[in-house]
Amino acid sequence: MKISVVIPTHRRSELLSRAISSVTAQVRPADEIIIVDDADDSASRMVVEQAAATGSVPIRYVRNTSSPGACGSRNLGAFVSTGDWVAFLDDDDDWTPDFLEQLARPASAGTPLVLSGLVRHEAGHAPVVRASPEGLTAATVLAHRSSMTGSNFLIRSDLFCAVRGFDPYMTVFNDWDLFIRLIKHGASYAVVPLPLAHWREHPGERIATPSLRRADGLSRFLARHGCGLPHAMRRELRTTMLGIRRAHVDARWRYLELSVALALAHGPRESLSRLRGRRAALA
Repeated sequence: MKISVVIPTHRRSELLSRAISSVTAQVRPADEIIIVDDADDSASRMVVEQAAATGSVPIRYVRNTSSPGACGSRNLGAFVSTGDWVAFLDDDDDWTPDFLEQLARPASAGTPLVLSGLVRHEAGHAPVVRASPEGLTAATVLAHRSSMTGSNFLIRSDLFCAVRGFDPYMTVFNDWDLFIRLIKHGASYAVVPLPLAHWREHPGERIATPSLRRADGLSRFLARHGCGLPHAMRRELRTTMLGIRRAHVDARWRYLELSVALALAHGPRESLSRLRGRRAALA
């Protein structure tokens, strides 16, 4: 099997260097590393050139001018890759040295998608180890909040292409979206529960702030997968989306319209509780 590793990057040369190092340090070497840059960053290009000059794994630098963002860069990297397997690693994440070795075992036995456990590093919180359970269906992925991210799986290239890769318009939960579509496509998967990937949150870098782009992503996710969501989660995502939209409107009629929609989404009991809370705060 030939494994290509794709690393999307956007103006984070200091983090990119660590990500590349974690790939070149693999016990089971990657067959090629493809860095996809959607920002034409000279510092990132220099990091790639230095790594290519000193490493033993072929490294390519690719400019993404057609579909900016991590999803578009991942898809482009997979498209130009030459391996029959592909793994992705975000530029701010990294792998333990045995990541590819561990995931290649079930992959070489015929499993087309293999996930690893991971360690989540979030600002202000202790690291948390997580792993997806095996046997999830499209209906249960979201109930279990799958731990598949853009940095902890190995997939057969033809399978990734068959489902058209990541959705570049899915600005939130694009990893869950891909996992659900793979399962609906009929793909089987295996889980190596060891924490072989380190997922890192950097304040201001991920789409977690209440922007209209996040609201659009939530709306797209709900339209595609809302029927399969647990009720509490569907309500949480819908109220978050409506709250963001309301915070960005100027027209009073639109503000009132969204307020009504928000109250209906919360339900009468929750809306009454929130109203009482506001009154108590003003008293």
